[in-house]
Amino acid sequence: MKKTRGMQHSAYSGAVGLVLVLAGLTPTQAASPGSFQPVSGMKVGRNLPAIALLPNGTALVSGGETGDLGSGFNETATTEIFDPKTSTFTPSGRMNQARI
Repeated sequence: MKKTRGMQHSAYSGAVGLVLVLAGLTPTQAASPGSFQPVSGMKVGRNLPAIALLPNGTALVSGGETGDLGSGFNETATTEIFDPKTSTFTPSGRMNQARI
């Protein structure tokens, strides 16, 4: 990584040889062996999201918490799909209930 990341990040290892690091509310990076590269930011910055690898090689990023220390944190019901082929996030549906 080019910059030290704080707490509350999540990571997943994808089928295309990448590790996706969701670094809390900061920009996101993907790594192939030996290097980290920035990818497009999530549409909703979040701490502690759940990440699930989908059968087509994309990743579902869901829930977590948004906000900051000054205003406080709130659980979110938003979801996004990360496509490792294009290194982009696309908003997906909303969950029925916000969760971490």
